[in-house]
Amino acid sequence: MQKDFEEIKKKMSDLFRQEKVDYKEVYKLKLELDEWIEKYYFDNI
Repeated sequence: MQKDFEEIKKKMSDLFRQEKVDYKEVYKLKLELDEWIEKYYFDNI
């Protein structure tokens, strides 16, 4: 669970370090993050 989150966070920061940010990729990661939140956060409330 935490590992997945760290992975998404790392991908996101790598994307923003690039000179030309690919916002399609950023959006895909955002969707991945939303999915992660749904899957883990709401299951653990």
